[in-house]
Amino acid sequence: MSIDINFLFFGFLSENLALSFYKIDKVSTVMFAMDQTLHGRAVFADRNISKGETVLVFKGELLHNADIVPGSYEEEHSIQIGPDLYLGPSGELDDFVNHSCNPNAGLKMIEGKLVLVALKKIKKRDEICFDYSTSMEEDRWEMECSCGSRNCRKVIRDFKHLPKKTRQKYFRLGIVPEFISDYEQDLPVSQPDPFLKISYHPDQFR
Repeated sequence: MSIDINFLFFGFLSENLALSFYKIDKVSTVMFAMDQTLHGRAVFADRNISKGETVLVFKGELLHNADIVPGSYEEEHSIQIGPDLYLGPSGELDDFVNHSCNPNAGLKMIEGKLVLVALKKIKKRDEICFDYSTSMEEDRWEMECSCGSRNCRKVIRDFKHLPKKTRQKYFRLGIVPEFISDYEQDLPVSQPDPFLKISYHPDQFR
């Protein structure tokens, strides 16, 4: 199965936009603009994206807990993909996808790649966000949340701290990795599109 990389607008919608072009996996060209907003950098869609479409691929080096210095750039931009395994920052577009307590995208493992998939229709110029808690089971990192959604939890914490209904929803959407396994009682009878249980090789995320 080929991965469809969508055109994205990476920007901050201020008066002066710095336009550039960016390549992802040599599949498509991504137009983006960089600037600052009140909440820092963000990623925006440059066209309408349908539910279920792949938005982008996350890249980076594989890191272990001991490799990550508290308060470092790596801690702020790494994604947990195993009990003691993280995908570090790439220095590219995927480092700047923000959190939302009402996300329009979610993480899935497809063909050995960590990808962001649209959970609903995303309109052009909408910010693309996922819920950071869906990949957190570490008891080491928390962050105040100011996403502005009506159901904002105010604090981003591990998956186990999510309300039960929210955990069940994310399980049904197939955006919860298998290493988060302490909540099997919340699983529906069948899970569509679960995270794949695989062994990771360092080169597959580059």
